[in-house]
Amino acid sequence: MVKDRYYSPQLRRELINPLYREAKRQRVPMTELASRFVEDALKRVRAVQSTIAEEPAASDPRDRTNKPDHNDSQ
Repeated sequence: MVKDRYYSPQLRRELINPLYREAKRQRVPMTELASRFVEDALKRVRAVQSTIAEEPAASDPRDRTNKPDHNDSQ
């Protein structure tokens, strides 16, 4: 039986040492800490995306049909 192979991205080198130190400080494996960080970040991204999707569409600044004519004030 052939095992499925999953994509396993590598972290940038400059992230390894801080991740290692934080994992040691929290006394958890680096993979667990990295998974937590990614999961938290994805939750925040999804929350922002859903907020943006719920906002009304911005009007086109070039559309002047809803703007008062400045000459009418005289």
